[in-house]
Amino acid sequence: MTKSNSTVSSYGVTMQPKTYQGLLRGIEKVVNAVRPTLGPYPRMVALSTQSSANRSPELMDDGGLIARRIIQLPDRDEDIGAMFLRNQLWQMREDHGDGTATLAVLFDYVVRQGLRHIVHGGNAMPLRRYLEQGARLVLEQLQQMTMPVEGQKSLAKIAESICSDPEMAEKLSEIFETISAYGHLELRTGNGRGLEVEYVQGSFWESELHSMTQVNIPGEKKAQLHDCAVLVTDFMVEDLHHVVRMITEAKRAGATSLFLICNGISETCIGFLNTQQTRDVLPVIAAKTPPGNFDQQVAAMEDIALLTGGVPLTRHAGETLESVRQHHFGKARSVWTNHQFLGIVGGKGDPKRLKAQLRSLKNRHAVLEAGDERELIRQRIGKLMGGSAVLWAGGATDAEMNVRKDMASRAAEAVRGAILRGCLPGGGMALLACKPALKQAMERAENPDEKAAYRILLGAMDVPLRTIVSNAGMSPDEIMAYVKMAGDGYGYDVRKRQVVSCSQTEVIDAASIVQAAAVRAINSAALILTVDVLVRHKKPETVVDT
Repeated sequence: MTKSNSTVSSYGVTMQPKTYQGLLRGIEKVVNAVRPTLGPYPRMVALSTQSSANRSPELMDDGGLIARRIIQLPDRDEDIGAMFLRNQLWQMREDHGDGTATLAVLFDYVVRQGLRHIVHGGNAMPLRRYLEQGARLVLEQLQQMTMPVEGQKSLAKIAESICSDPEMAEKLSEIFETISAYGHLELRTGNGRGLEVEYVQGSFWESELHSMTQVNIPGEKKAQLHDCAVLVTDFMVEDLHHVVRMITEAKRAGATSLFLICNGISETCIGFLNTQQTRDVLPVIAAKTPPGNFDQQVAAMEDIALLTGGVPLTRHAGETLESVRQHHFGKARSVWTNHQFLGIVGGKGDPKRLKAQLRSLKNRHAVLEAGDERELIRQRIGKLMGGSAVLWAGGATDAEMNVRKDMASRAAEAVRGAILRGCLPGGGMALLACKPALKQAMERAENPDEKAAYRILLGAMDVPLRTIVSNAGMSPDEIMAYVKMAGDGYGYDVRKRQVVSCSQTEVIDAASIVQAAAVRAINSAALILTVDVLVRHKKPETVVDT
């Protein structure tokens, strides 16, 4: 008997009504895992894995991370529904830091009510179209309600709505009041149990010394030059002739020291720079060009040159190391580097050109949706503005410190979003305030599927507040009755345990989070309602030949 390497692959196909049943079961399992985390009094979710069988379970209240830990469900049909929602939740967390639980409960309600309409004779495709139309109406209403964030106190409220830690919220509000929404915030593990903030002067990028033999501040393992020329390039410096030419041109430009930023440099060249004879002529320190893909590295070089008043020497411009001239050199009051970062303080670039570049980048940032490109532009703005801070998150154990760092990261993203795009009444109140417009749209609708879509969205606007109230240990039906009696423009503050006006509430959320959660939930639910057939690839089986 011999074994062959051939395999047999087959596919499983599920038709209606089992399609909807399988999807719904999978969605329900993910939503039920995430739902308890919504609100200021979240319930915890305990996670235990095979690798941690002999340890205590991990306790989490981060909806996106909880969904991320759900890798696969045993039932393949359920798994498709679960993984669809899981992807939506994780993307929401990546883009906005929070809003995952709101997205989950809205998505679940719209899917369930949409399926109920379809199985009673509704048409899925028009329903999807009208739900997406309703999502645009919700977004318009939320945009009209959006208010600018006023003062450090409001920033602290937004941060606390995410992290539920007053001390952390206060620190974050102070940080962003100082470095602005574009500034760079680095989160590190603290040495004690508390929180500490350190502000970093100037701008910095990821980088490191080419050789630790150039360290001139041994206690900090750092190399630093003051009042130096700066040359930035993406070339590998391997020829001593090129090093001599750089030093000569820098001297002609009036430099007393040179900070060279390049992709690589040979050991021979480093040895030459470290000789006392070379140092007597012109001290030179060499650091790595900031990493990244081609576009990211070009952007970093351009920004460094802009800050210092130089011109990057690059391969894509058709230049060589022989091309270096005096105009390539920028200047800075201080430049430093260590094993992790490169910092520039007091760049001598043209303020007018810097302002024009900042204005251009801010305009691009404003029109982009959340994503990698928008985040990279935000980082470039922060570096050019020079605002940076480090938050040290302490704790009694490593696990506690990691949890605090994660909460700080999510809260920081919410505060950034609020500064840039405003805030809304929190705790589900902003969504409640959308109901009058949805009700009017439903009353104008003539098509049955359109009426159903707006009726579904009217009910969906209640769901986040209902969930928050339930998680706080109160009766959703009772609280919603009080809110309804108060009339339009009112909601409920579970911390104060009283009905409050949306215009006067102290509970606020970042507008970008509420808007994204609502629109993504409705649009993704509308999409999954149109799924009729599930096709899944079965695991291949090895064929044994005799």
